[in-house]
Amino acid sequence: MGSLLFLLALLPLPILSYAWGATYRKLTRGAMEYVGENFNEVLLTIAPRKSVKVGVEGRCAIVVEGANSWVTIRLNGGPREKVFKLRLLNFTGELELINESFALPCSLRLRSTGPIRRGE
Repeated sequence: MGSLLFLLALLPLPILSYAWGATYRKLTRGAMEYVGENFNEVLLTIAPRKSVKVGVEGRCAIVVEGANSWVTIRLNGGPREKVFKLRLLNFTGELELINESFALPCSLRLRSTGPIRRGE
């Protein structure tokens, strides 16, 4: 009886895992389509406790990939904002991407309708 209850308790786990994966892929695909057909794309890897400044114009999608799912952004030197996995922007100016992790590098994909200019 106990093993039957255990199996019934574990049954929803693969179903929920599959549903989460399918939903996440759909959200990521939609975020990448937000920019449109004509876009510029940059793959960035930010070392722990470092930052990268880029200039962007127009619609922009930030998709964080890899082990570290968090990145901090600043728009035109404004307040810091935490980003988990993805962020959509309609923005022109300087975008600072900050990896606040002590150990893990942060890899992300930046896609924009306008040119992407690497800063410092």
